[in-house]
Amino acid sequence: MSYDDAKTKATPAAQEERLRRLMFRAEKAGTIRMRCAICGSTNLSYEDRATRFKTQEEAEPHLREAEAENLRAREFFEASKN
Repeated sequence: MSYDDAKTKATPAAQEERLRRLMFRAEKAGTIRMRCAICGSTNLSYEDRATRFKTQEEAEPHLREAEAENLRAREFFEASKN
């Protein structure tokens, strides 16, 4: 979820609550699973901070690289269980 602090009047706590509600609905719809994709934990934390990117399109390659790194981490943890 992204938003512009300059345009958003909600407090950080209200933004986190909105994110939690959106994620709960997405989980109920089967869109996401509320667990860490690396370790399987259901104890999730939320990050809320400014980004250097102005658009989703600009951020996309960096997000894909982070996803690839997370996949490698998950594969490492899975391999270490054996």
